[in-house]
Amino acid sequence: MDCSNCPKLTEIPNTFINLIYLDCSNCQQITYIPKTLINLIKLICYDCPLLIEIPNTLTCITLLNCSECPFIYHIPNTFIHLNRLYTYHCIYLYLTDEQKIQFIKPKHQNISEDVVAIKNKVNMLKT
Repeated sequence: MDCSNCPKLTEIPNTFINLIYLDCSNCQQITYIPKTLINLIKLICYDCPLLIEIPNTLTCITLLNCSECPFIYHIPNTFIHLNRLYTYHCIYLYLTDEQKIQFIKPKHQNISEDVVAIKNKVNMLKT
């Protein structure tokens, strides 16, 4: 559902429980995302300056853009499927070390094999 650029919209109805996509970007009056949107996969709430919380019930979410939401201060640990996170200008946001690691994608699929190969080359050079 795209309800972006609705500056007078004050809340998202909590009856859309099967909603999988929500874009409420530039909705200047939105203060919260309903906890009932448990099937949400993509949430874009870019530039929602009054938004203060992303509910921890959104466990299916894979993409979250909360950039320009200055009062978002944490991302729930329940977002185990989250693989794209955009947080530009979220000045109070704190990510745990575990969350930071979760969102860093290695360039190689088999990073552990690359590390072993590098260590072997270093050992060969030492001898």
